[in-house]
Amino acid sequence: LRHLEKTGAKVVTETQRLQTLLRHLEKTEKLPVVVFVFSRAKCEKMSYGMPKLDLTTAEEKNKIFLFLKQSLSRLSEADRTLPQIEFIKNLCERGI
Repeated sequence: LRHLEKTGAKVVTETQRLQTLLRHLEKTEKLPVVVFVFSRAKCEKMSYGMPKLDLTTAEEKNKIFLFLKQSLSRLSEADRTLPQIEFIKNLCERGI
């Protein structure tokens, strides 16, 4: 996470703008939407900057949970508990 602490003001501002846009689209019922970020590092920084953003309903969360459970069952127990896997699971469950 140390490399993420170096997040500049530009990425923070972009993250805030993206979060505002996503909340607006949610309120106006214009989701789902696909947002392209062409840098893996920038994508990670932006997702870390939106820890409370949740775009899924309870029903969607249930479907995502079942899908992830089935998909991740193919991994070893050790792999299923990797921080990277937990992070991606959290993003998926929140619709990010």
